[in-house]
Amino acid sequence: MKLTAFILGVLVATIAIPSAQASICALDNHCTFDFDIHNVGPTTFGSGPYGTVDLLLVGNTIQFTIDLPPGFGLVNTGFPNGAGTRYAFAFNDNLAAANFSYGTYNDANYSGGTNTAGTYQFDGFGAFDRAAATTALPNTGGANVVSFIVTRTGGFTSVQNLIGPNSNDIYFAADVFYNGTTPPGATCRAGASCTV
Repeated sequence: MKLTAFILGVLVATIAIPSAQASICALDNHCTFDFDIHNVGPTTFGSGPYGTVDLLLVGNTIQFTIDLPPGFGLVNTGFPNGAGTRYAFAFNDNLAAANFSYGTYNDANYSGGTNTAGTYQFDGFGAFDRAAATTALPNTGGANVVSFIVTRTGGFTSVQNLIGPNSNDIYFAADVFYNGTTPPGATCRAGASCTV
């Protein structure tokens, strides 16, 4: 079962699979993860899922699509924790070393990403290998659907190349802001900064 989490300012995706299972996704060219865990209290977002992360192999590139419910936006409010460049989205990969590039964002307010592996911390969910969207908007400006293309030297042969867990078995993290008119839970009111 694939899981994803929302936290105050961050969403994450997790999955539990048997160690003997060779792949996480049934298909090499397409895989979808649900955001369905949050860290902002038992009633903040109500019950999930809170959106999806979709991976699609396009030629030898991978298209990411982050699709959040109405009222939620992908933002850039300070992750990873600590000094340095801020990102709106993070993921783990199965590649020891690779030169990544990020482009073809569907929204001009988003761009950039890390091209070398690092340790990008998203609000207590552990370190991630890569991160995207350095120019995401803060708070109310965030879009609820953001897509972009990831390329790397040598290309990709499967979406499985970009699916690797961190130490908490989390695969993706997204910094989000809720600005809807109807609260999704008892305590995440309109205009509140909430992460998943």
